[in-house]
Amino acid sequence: MERIYISAECPFTKVKTIAVAILKTDEKQRHIGILHRKADASRPLLLDLAWHHRLRNKEPDDADYLWVDPVISPRRALQVAAKCRQVWNANDRRIPYSFSPPNDCFDSATGIFLVSPDRVGLTCATLVLAIFDAVGLRLIDYDTWPKRPDDREWQLNMIKLLRSHGASDAHIRAVEGEV
Repeated sequence: MERIYISAECPFTKVKTIAVAILKTDEKQRHIGILHRKADASRPLLLDLAWHHRLRNKEPDDADYLWVDPVISPRRALQVAAKCRQVWNANDRRIPYSFSPPNDCFDSATGIFLVSPDRVGLTCATLVLAIFDAVGLRLIDYDTWPKRPDDREWQLNMIKLLRSHGASDAHIRAVEGEV
């Protein structure tokens, strides 16, 4: 059974409980979030980290997304959807942007993002990993995930963007420490 879809051919209304949505924003950049729905909703919502302190939870637009129906049990999918709602409600639309690892990011009882000297923020991709990790579904092996040659250049570019969009000097220094 196919599990990867193009939204133009298979609309988000087909998402049962959760899916991972991926959008090509330009030739070198992708954006990712989690589609999640309550049982009584006609369309799922997309939880994503759009930028520094810009957590969003809204109906996705009509852009051409790829979406992936993960191979997990319906019960686990309900847990992921509930965690999405909890993280949205607990963080007042604010999760900082940085390159911290996605494990153990959220308080298990409240869903609040746990900022610390070694936990500065997330990217859109690590938010997705962190949500799944928070319900005990680790999608990748963090210790063996390969570093790509272009990662450093991309991270330095993101820091320039953070600086130009008014992130605090303290946050910039912390993010620089994660490059």
